Amino acid sequence: MKTKTPFLNPIMCFLIIFTLFVIPITSMDSVKATSAKVGLLVDSPIDDNGWAQLAYEGLVRAETDLGITKAVYVSGGDPSEHSAAVDACLAAGNDLCIGVGWGFSDPITTAASSNPSIKFAILDQGVGDTPPANLRGVRFKEKEVAYLAGALAGKMTISNKVGAIGGMAIPVVVDFLDGYENGAQCANPSLNVLKQYTGNFNNPGDGAAAAETMI
Repeated sequence: MKTKTPFLNPIMCFLIIFTLFVIPITSMDSVKATSAKVGLLVDSPIDDNGWAQLAYEGLVRAETDLGITKAVYVSGGDPSEHSAAVDACLAAGNDLCIGVGWGFSDPITTAASSNPSIKFAILDQGVGDTPPANLRGVRFKEKEVAYLAGALAGKMTISNKVGAIGGMAIPVVVDFLDGYENGAQCANPSLNVLKQYTGNFNNPGDGAAAAETMI
């Protein structure tokens, strides 16, 4: 995560805990409680067993550890719904609005430019070289964790063929599959890695069909 100008300290502490929720750590210094209001923007239910649920669990942890006041705004996949969720987060008077996923990138960037007193963050998305001072992009090192998954697959396979299926071929997903392929082939140079993108994130049937084809 690029650091250009410091956030309000309590909010920055929240961002650190929120981000590190999915990265195991051995210790963490205690942080002061804050009364900051934080809105989480997701485009799938918070019980999706995926990104939205992990993000929500991080929000709950921040509520417990830091004393924030949390709120969740769920939108659908349509871009207009993303904008409406961002507007709702602003209207509720939150000090920090966090969008989970690339779909919130444009409305959050626009909102950050128009509301300099509010802090914003977008997960799994960069914010360019000259973002608004009140906006942060949080990118995970997806190639590294994918490399480990691929290396494990390369060691386990008995057919010397493994498969990886992604949703939309956006940079974060492409990086994941590339990291998986690299790890698999480094662990097993004789390996054939099959990769396929379904073109969406909301149709499990497409993923199942891709897997059946690989099998």
